[in-house]
This record gives sequence, structure tokens and C-alpha cells, in this order.
Amino acid sequence: GCINRCAFCSESINWVRYRFRDAKNIFDEIVYQIARYPDMQSFFFNDSLINGNLEMLETLCDLLISNKINIQWGGQAIIREGMSRELLLKMKKAGCVHIIYGLESLSPKILKMIGKRFTPELAQKVIRDTAHADIQNNVTIIVGLPTETDEDVIMTADFLKRNRNFINNILFHLFVVSRGTFIYNHRDYFGIELEDDFNSIRWHSNKEINTLEKRLEVLEFYNKYIGENKSFYSPEEYYLFIADKYFEKKDYTIALKNYLKAQEINKDSFKAEFIKNKITLTSLRQH
Repeated sequence: GCINRCAFCSESINWVRYRFRDAKNIFDEIVYQIARYPDMQSFFFNDSLINGNLEMLETLCDLLISNKINIQWGGQAIIREGMSRELLLKMKKAGCVHIIYGLESLSPKILKMIGKRFTPELAQKVIRDTAHADIQNNVTIIVGLPTETDEDVIMTADFLKRNRNFINNILFHLFVVSRGTFIYNHRDYFGIELEDDFNSIRWHSNKEINTLEKRLEVLEFYNKYIGENKSFYSPEEYYLFIADKYFEKKDYTIALKNYLKAQEINKDSFKAEFIKNKITLTSLRQH
């Protein structure tokens, strides 16, 4: 689970409360797995966050260091007070090589709206201290959060560009309306209209210009403004999302335009035939 209750996240819905194992218990399992698989050199803690309990995290590092356990490890974390340079240096000494921080936005207004408990100033400090500790920084950004304006996007882009030398990978993903979350349960307040209840990436807002097309434009802006980045979807898949939507609406002209854009930027040979067939079918329907 997670100690936060972000408005867009289903973690607290699924796990209800935050639980953790004590450091000795985790240490013993690491030792057991190394004995069982001697060639194992790295671990990824597949939890919502590795720093929900800072005392436990520091004790685990002390155990790994004092027992000279030579492994590499990493996991997801939140920006929070207590992630000091001293702790991060100890984590590095204990074998931590990468952290994924869930930033999502660097606009104070949006951070407050989604329930994040940090400021852009604290985020910058933690990210730079992580880099100085020689731990790889990976951060996640959500594109198209409800109520997000162009000004909010620019604030986030400026932060990322200002700290680009301290960040290894920026992972973008389009906002999805996950069932059971605060935002999902208050769709009317946020003006969210689901276009397909089974596809939470396809929604639009009737309170501001926030459509799938707009979110794709924002993603392209980030790419041009900041430089190379990564996304949870490849760019051509975003165009396929849009094209499929217009195909279902029988607006074959716009659908074809987006299928052709997907074909233009696609670099995956396995998808090439799939996209080609989409274009052929759409062209037939158009005529």
C-alpha cells in the first residue's frame, strides 16, 4: 500500500491501509534468495514505495552494509521530508542504484488538487540529493490531469528542464480515470465524461479543453521542450487510440489522418502490418 491518498490513484482503494515488513525480515529473505540463486545480483522492490517507513528503510540499509551484502536494488518512492542526502548516501552504500519518484505534476495547484504532500522546492532538493548520491533518478509525470491548464503544464516542463541534468528518465503517461478513485467518484465535479467505460484512457472534460487529442499535443510539447523522454505507451499507440475513437464514430477522414500519422512514426515492424490493415479498411469505409 501507500501512506498517501492521491485523488487519481487506486492504491488506497485496493490495499486500504499501509503495511510494512520489518527490516530484519526483508534482510533475511534477501540472504535466503541469494543462497538459493547465487548468480542473483539485483532486486527490485515491487511495492508502491520503499520509503513509507524511513526508520525501517535505514535499518535495512544498515543490515546490508554491516553484513557486506553485495547486491543492487531499487524501487518506487515518494517525495517526502526525511529523504535526506545522508540517508540517500547510506542507501547507495547499501546497494540502491535506482529510484522511481512519482511526481505527476510540478504545479502547486495541481499537486494540492491530487493530494500530493510535497512542494516543487522539496522535489527539486530530493531529486538533486538523489543524483549527488549517484542513484539513478526516474520520475513519472501524468499528462492531462483534470483542471490542468497550459500554465500548469509549463510549470511542470520548466521544472523538468531545470533539473534535466539530475534526472535519468522521465516517464510520461496519459491520465486515466481509474474506477473507485476520488476523481472517478467525483466525475461530475471535475466535468469528466467517459467515452468508453471499459477504456479509462478515453475521456474528455466539459469544463476545459481536455481531450485525448489535447493530451497528445501536451505530450508532444513536453518532448520538444525537454528533449528525449519515454512514455508508458509508444507515440504511435496514442494516435491509434485517437484513430480508433473516430473510426467507431464513423468519422473516417479524421480516423485515416491519425492512422497515417501512426504509420509515419511507427518503428515497430510487428505493428506495421496491423497499422497498414487499419489504413486499408478505413480507406474502404471512407469511399
